[in-house]
Parts: sequence; C-alpha cells; structure tokens
Amino acid sequence: MPALDDADRPDAVRSLSALIHTLTVQAGPTLGVDVQACCSAVVRGVDRWLAAGSVGAARCDGVQDRHRQGPRYELRRTGAPVVVPDLGTERRWPVWSHACRVQGFRSAAVVAGSRRDVTVHLALHAREPVVWDAALVDRAAGLAEGIASVVVVREELIALAEAVGDLLDGVRADGVVAEAVRVVMDLRGCDAPEARAFLTSATPARGS
Repeated sequence: MPALDDADRPDAVRSLSALIHTLTVQAGPTLGVDVQACCSAVVRGVDRWLAAGSVGAARCDGVQDRHRQGPRYELRRTGAPVVVPDLGTERRWPVWSHACRVQGFRSAAVVAGSRRDVTVHLALHAREPVVWDAALVDRAAGLAEGIASVVVVREELIALAEAVGDLLDGVRADGVVAEAVRVVMDLRGCDAPEARAFLTSATPARGS
C-alpha cells in the first residue's frame, strides 16, 4: 500500500501529515485505552498508508494486504466495525491473528471514518484484553473521521500546489516563447506573427 511522499510538498502539507501521524500515535490516550494504532485510507478509490504508532502495529496491519484478508478488508466489505476481544481464539484470519500474537497483542479492533471522498481505517491493537463496547467503538470511529478530515484538507492542498506549479510552468514557458520570438524577429528582420510562424514550422510536433 503506497504512502504519499511529502518530501517536496509545501510546509502546510508536511504539517498536516505530521498531524495525521500524531493523531495515530496518540490514539490510545485519546480514546482512554492502552492501544497501538495503525492508520490507512482509501482516497478516491486508491489505497494509501498513512501512519502507525509502532512497528508492531504496522506489521499487523500490513500483513493483510498480501491476500487481502483480515479485519480491515472485512470492514471494507461489510461497512461494520470489527472487534476481536481475544486474538488467541480468533480463527477467521489465521495469518493476521498469528502476526498480532507474534507482536504481543491480545486484542484488536478496526473502525472506519469517512469525509467526502476519503475513508480512513483505524486499526487498534492492545497487549491486554479490551472491552470493545459501543461507546469505545464510537469514539474510535469519531477519531477515524477526524483523521479523514485532515486527509481531505491535505489532498486539497496537494492538488492546489500541483495546479499552481503547472500554472507557473506555463508562465515560464510563455516567457521562453516570447524571448524566442524576439530573437527570430531580430535575426530575420520580420514581425512577431512571422516569427511565431517560423518557430512553429521549425518545431517538431509532439509525438513525432
């Protein structure tokens, strides 16, 4: 599952990515339960990895992707949160449950939260048994929705930055063309339309 590379993004985008990471890492204290979280998203139909509170949580979440089996995919299929009170007795997804037990987790849950065209899947892993009651699951879904809201804003900023970049490229290209027209006018002693026509005839068509 690919992650978005923010290395060349504007500072605001990197700040929002940091916020997503912080919300994921702090999921346990936020929810009032001792868990390690991993967060991924579907953005306009494309899977995106977002953040993880620990290497163990990331491994448990990622092991589902090879065969597309596990609680995250069950949630995507049914739309309902998935809770696993006891990983020791879980038999539906043996590869995933084994990976969780290897990392020392004994209980888990996966919830979703959506905002516009973004759906965030928040996986919670606990080293001690957890009572996943309706109130806790609802709070976790609310956190997932909050993260989805941040992802929406980040995606909008990325799109804006790319649009501005394309605009600036166009402006720079127009400047180059104008300079070329002036050079041809000087060399050939012609007017601007004739210089543009000369440049057009001398420039290979794209794709040729």
